[in-house]
Amino acid sequence: QTKLGAANDDVDERLLCQTMTKICDVKLARGAVQRLFQPLREQVAMLKRHHSNISEVDRAAFNEEKILPLQNQEMQKIRVKIEGFREDVRSFRAEFLDRCPWEVRMQ
Repeated sequence: QTKLGAANDDVDERLLCQTMTKICDVKLARGAVQRLFQPLREQVAMLKRHHSNISEVDRAAFNEEKILPLQNQEMQKIRVKIEGFREDVRSFRAEFLDRCPWEVRMQ
């Protein structure tokens, strides 16, 4: 075999290895892509079952005029709950310090 033939064989072998590596990468990626898209497929199927379409859902999701007041109401409810919890903790702490069976030293 000539030097040129040996060089071509080396190039062919390298290209074959690169091609096989790419094929392997594609096979690995295919599984990952299928796992990533499965939840999306399930959502689309659910929308179809409920006779809704994605454009309606998108419009509703990005309609800030409707969503913003609802978000503000929920934030206010959360603030009220947080304040109630804060008061419960204060009461519990005061009662605990008042009734605890050992001496508490404040530093």
